[in-house]
Amino acid sequence: MIPTRETCLKILRENEVPEHIINHSLTVEKVALFIAREINVATNRDGSKLNYDLISAGALLHDIAKIKAMEKGENHGELGGKMVKEMGFPKVADSVKQHIRLDSYDKMEEITEVEVINYADKRVAHDIVVPMSERFLDIRHRYGKGSRIILARIEKSRKLTLIVEERIFEILPFKPDDLLKQMESID
Repeated sequence: MIPTRETCLKILRENEVPEHIINHSLTVEKVALFIAREINVATNRDGSKLNYDLISAGALLHDIAKIKAMEKGENHGELGGKMVKEMGFPKVADSVKQHIRLDSYDKMEEITEVEVINYADKRVAHDIVVPMSERFLDIRHRYGKGSRIILARIEKSRKLTLIVEERIFEILPFKPDDLLKQMESID
């Protein structure tokens, strides 16, 4: 089962997710849905189209545990995934869990909802669509202070995200730097 957009927003508010994180999540949702639609159009996929409801729910709930995890010193992706799974949404929980780091990755498979959400999150700083390089500078600055281990994880994530980005934009008729302009052209 996949919760509706309205249910996801209600869940965020019930879990006292701060408004700035909700705004970030709404922008991630917008980016992820735009990319998914463009992929579906470009590939003319019928039976295996990217699921917009799953992408919407995963993008909206991806940071549900950000504050709780910071307070506990835990990984907010893993804690959020656990929370969403306990709510009865295992498919969405997988996207939430993997929005920071993908569990596994196969370049030969079709792009998945999890990858689209993961990538969209790497393009949104606060509630603004930015180049991926700018987002990773922000991530290093906020989370990598003084820890070589965390900086190494961030760099590993950056490299994998570049691979995901390359695969996404092999399909799309525009470049990563044109994402915001393309999104604005449809608004």
